[in-house]
Amino acid sequence: LPNSSDDVGIDTADFHTVTFSTGTVTVDSLTVGNDAFDMTGGSLTLSTASSFANALGVSSDATLSLGGATTVSGLFTEDGGTIAGTGTLTLAGGATLSSDGTDVMTDAGTTVFEGTTTLADGGFLEAVGGRVLENTGTFTESDANAILLGTFSLSTGSLQNDAGATIVFDNSGPDFGVTSQTREAPFTNAGTMQVEGGGVTTIATPFTNTGTVSVSAGALDLTVGSSSLSAITVAAGSEVEFVDSGLPFTISGGT
Repeated sequence: LPNSSDDVGIDTADFHTVTFSTGTVTVDSLTVGNDAFDMTGGSLTLSTASSFANALGVSSDATLSLGGATTVSGLFTEDGGTIAGTGTLTLAGGATLSSDGTDVMTDAGTTVFEGTTTLADGGFLEAVGGRVLENTGTFTESDANAILLGTFSLSTGSLQNDAGATIVFDNSGPDFGVTSQTREAPFTNAGTMQVEGGGVTTIATPFTNTGTVSVSAGALDLTVGSSSLSAITVAAGSEVEFVDSGLPFTISGGT
């Protein structure tokens, strides 16, 4: 079997799904070409830059730890697994995040969401330990419990929606869009944020808006001190609710 000093390449002539299901393995790097790579258990550490040209899945109790910049060109799926490490993970082929439990991204790395990302099925996407979630594409949260940025026992993460990117909260009921148990984790919007679905979307973490916010259906609840330097648009019949938590809301631009 490969060891921690080996660079591993998987690229078969015919398409296969390679399954990693058990054990604790460290290799220097992993390059997967024509094949899909599916982690259903165990722990895999990639010490340096790696790449997945096809799909990558991390589920159940599996942990993938990245020490270098890693790119997934195909669809990334996470269903109860853990992404760890300080390396930047770029999801160039989009992502599907769904779990009845928690999808964890931890340690002081960055996860870059490109293309189309969906978070659904009533789970949590948990960013802790200094993890940065950076959206550069279109990220949709629909009737999921929350994007959770930090817990009482773990240091906070952060969420940023870049200029030119779109984040959509499409909730039909009362749901947390973004929250943090510590009430300190930052959520910054420099792009477009849309609230849809007719339910109540709650942002329970400090929110800074320098882009645009549009509430087309339902309500947007801001429950921790926030600021906006640009427009917040609220359609007829919709609401933005500033909940008194003892922290200030500052609107210094737009309407």
